[in-house]
Amino acid sequence: KMIKNMPVDKNKIDKSFLIAKYSDEEQKRKGIGVLKAIVMLSKELLIPSVAEGVENIEQYDFINSLGCESIQGFFFSKPLPKNEFIKLLEN
Repeated sequence: KMIKNMPVDKNKIDKSFLIAKYSDEEQKRKGIGVLKAIVMLSKELLIPSVAEGVENIEQYDFINSLGCESIQGFFFSKPLPKNEFIKLLEN
């Protein structure tokens, strides 16, 4: 089945793409290239992307600079029960 025909409504980007440890600069460059390609492919297919596991400002700035539509992770908040989430939004 071709990717363009798959019934996908959202592309979730695993945190392992953001926290990968690279042994050298070439591997780091390739890893970043893969992440950029994932976000770009999602955009071209009109599938929103969600980056999971964002834990710090550097990760946030990077994934945001790629145009990722949604970003989640401990950088914003730990997982919360519904009532605590509502309180957070109200404040």
